Amino acid sequence: MSPKVDGAWNLHALTLHRPLDFLVLFSSVSSLVGNPGQANYVAANAFLDALAHYRRSRGLPATTINWGHVAGAGYVSRHQELSELLTSRGFLGLSSKQAMEALGRTLQTKPIQMGVMRMDWQKVARSLSTAALSQRLSALAGASTLEQQGGEEGSRIREALLHAKPEECEEIVQTYIREQVARVLGASASKLDADRLLNELGLDSLMGVELRNRVESDLALSLPMRELMQSPTINSLSRAILGQLTPSASVSQDAASLPQEATEQLAARVEQLSDEEVDSLLSEMLGEEADEAKQLEEEMRG
Repeated sequence: MSPKVDGAWNLHALTLHRPLDFLVLFSSVSSLVGNPGQANYVAANAFLDALAHYRRSRGLPATTINWGHVAGAGYVSRHQELSELLTSRGFLGLSSKQAMEALGRTLQTKPIQMGVMRMDWQKVARSLSTAALSQRLSALAGASTLEQQGGEEGSRIREALLHAKPEECEEIVQTYIREQVARVLGASASKLDADRLLNELGLDSLMGVELRNRVESDLALSLPMRELMQSPTINSLSRAILGQLTPSASVSQDAASLPQEATEQLAARVEQLSDEEVDSLLSEMLGEEADEAKQLEEEMRG
């Protein structure tokens, strides 16, 4: 924060009594839409925006420009991984020529604040979640369209599972989960190790909440937060979700892994249970789940 905050304030203070034509502050698009993991950078640029408005309120010249990243120049261009991350989140690169032309037009019109960026708004909305976007940006991102796409995605997954062979089902769900994890992390799906723990991939608790919300919204199922807090892998999470989407397939797979004699004994025991015993067993299971949820809530509060 220091270079932008201290530097800008020093320029402001030292030029208060000089007849300036321009005082141009180079801010960032991040102060308009946020950037997960860079709160200090976002805050520093928000300070520049506020300083420009403060100077104008005092009759002093000031313009703040919220730049997107410039391709082929600067820090981002020197760090390929960062460039790929920004692109995956919808922050596309400006050419140097585009940036200079925009700067020229901005200096001619002298607005207090101007955003200059290339954005894929739907990718931005997916990476930040529509809940984090302002009403104006949600309109740009087409939030209602994204919600509709989420429902269509869930229908597509369920339809694919309905017509897929048993051995293909897990791959279908795994592909979906890999894509959702990649969107939350702002990473490339092809580069994610499906057998590596999610927290090792970079998933924190807030991202876990976003991932759960995406999956529950798309697939119309309940994904316990404990599943994510225990930091599973993409593969293990996919199997758990597959069990909810195709419970019969999950049961048949579990049964197939048992010796035939044990399977027959288990089936016989289930058949012998009375309705009252089944109700009692279900009540016990639900009670255990409620106790676990309460314990998890107390742990998170602690």
